Amino acid sequence: MRPDWIIGYDPSPGEGNALVAVRAMRDRMDSAPEVRALQNRGTFVDALYAVDEGGYAADNGRAVRVLLAVERVKSTGQAGDSLLRTSEAVGRMRAEADHLGYCTEPVYRSDVLRYLDVLGQKGNRDAQVKAAISQAYGFESWRGAVGKKSAPGPLYGIAGDGWAALGVALTAAYREVCGRLEGWGDA
Repeated sequence: MRPDWIIGYDPSPGEGNALVAVRAMRDRMDSAPEVRALQNRGTFVDALYAVDEGGYAADNGRAVRVLLAVERVKSTGQAGDSLLRTSEAVGRMRAEADHLGYCTEPVYRSDVLRYLDVLGQKGNRDAQVKAAISQAYGFESWRGAVGKKSAPGPLYGIAGDGWAALGVALTAAYREVCGRLEGWGDA
């Protein structure tokens, strides 16, 4: 079974979790999927409630299927305290999702950069991710994609680490369309 929603998770121990939900695309990625910002929701269950009145509500007569896409940490040498705490936060979130019967998909930061076509570029990677996502939604700048309260854009509510979480969710959505998700069949 394929997911209806993909929740992107950017772990930030001690600072709150960045969670962003992306409606899964069925057959193509030529249009930008619907996005819901779930900033600092704390737990996977909280994110489920924000996605669809509890995550368990009927969607065309069936339960909503959710995939948790997690930014996977990668050690390039000796792991420091921050990396270890991030790994622990990821483990807790994945355990919570597994306990509830939801699949998880690990996504490396390099996969996100590759999907958004900013791998190998020099400069501020976070700014490049933000710019690439904004352009995918048809805007020259992130300010236009986010909009403002009086005129919200399609990415209204995305801020801070939410951009990284959105990059993780979009990368998993791309994998889902291409049939490259781990643990998901074509049913």
